[in-house]
Amino acid sequence: MCDIIGSFYLKRVASNKLLGEFTNNKRFTVSSESCELIELGNAPFLGKYNSTWCIDDECFMGVLIISFIEHAENKSVKYKLSWYINEELTYQGEAILVDDMLMGHYVLLH
Repeated sequence: MCDIIGSFYLKRVASNKLLGEFTNNKRFTVSSESCELIELGNAPFLGKYNSTWCIDDECFMGVLIISFIEHAENKSVKYKLSWYINEELTYQGEAILVDDMLMGHYVLLH
């Protein structure tokens, strides 16, 4: 079983940035995440982002890649999110599009 299982939302704001919050089974608070687009995909939300998330007073940085889930029935509303830290896939999640926001879950892979 995964050590960390969590939930998140991400919404688009000005300049193709994403802002959101997350929580997980190891935390009793809600933390923030901010993502800046570095490579635009061919649909809203899709692409590569520099991601920064903060837990208490400590911030972490990684790369977030958002893509459609290839075999989903409704490909345009179901997304795959992959967070890389130091080029290593660390977190992976799925989300659905709700009111122009991505809402989903994620797991720690190792």
